[in-house]
Amino acid sequence: MLHPDIKLSHSSANNFCAKQLWYKKVKKEKFPFNFYLGAGTIVDAGYEAGLKNLMTGIEGCNIRKSMEESLESIKDNLPYDEEIKLVESFDSHVQAVEAYMGWINYKPLETQHFFKLTFEGHTRPTTGYMDIVAERQNLPLIIDIKRQSKSAKKAKPDWIMQGALYALALMKQRNLTEIPAFENHLIIPDQPPVFLVTELTPEHLYMAYKLLTELNERIDKDYWPLNRTHSFCSPMWCSVYDRCHYENFETVETLLSKIL
Repeated sequence: MLHPDIKLSHSSANNFCAKQLWYKKVKKEKFPFNFYLGAGTIVDAGYEAGLKNLMTGIEGCNIRKSMEESLESIKDNLPYDEEIKLVESFDSHVQAVEAYMGWINYKPLETQHFFKLTFEGHTRPTTGYMDIVAERQNLPLIIDIKRQSKSAKKAKPDWIMQGALYALALMKQRNLTEIPAFENHLIIPDQPPVFLVTELTPEHLYMAYKLLTELNERIDKDYWPLNRTHSFCSPMWCSVYDRCHYENFETVETLLSKIL
């Protein structure tokens, strides 16, 4: 089997460019942290600390301190200008997380809930972490937190596919017969949190499975197509942009010589 160490995941199945994924998974290219990844990381630390207090009934975790420790742990991975930007926005991120805690209307059961499953016909397992597994009115609820710069009125298609995969995993783990509720909670600096409710359908769950199936097939065939028409194919969003364009290119003369 080709690449037995590569597992399936939502992020891999929805990666905008398969060739970029190849650099990550096959060539083990390290992709540097940036402001957005850093901001998401410290927000995760903050809400997890706050929810731990709710789940234990003990105010043993300090949100600001947890976020400070998270920031300190990733500083060395951030370019200097990105680090400065994140440090300058730190207080607004702390305030946004603390504000979110005041809006909670669910019972948190677990954060960073791990799952691992293998679909029939797949040659490799699918793994992932659910941000929050909760209950509301005694019914199961999956919550995915998104750190955002601005509000949104509805969930992005990519977010819905993520929720659909999580729903499949939770249904299998808990022997649920009904699709659990799914929500995206947006934590936005200098704005109140936004709650986006998506009613997942069997079609959503099928498409989440289908994306993983197609990724499994591409990995097995060692097929990693380019996607240079995507807006993310730029030096700003892809750290292997220059290398990829150098290594995956043929001259006009070479192309003409390939024509029979």
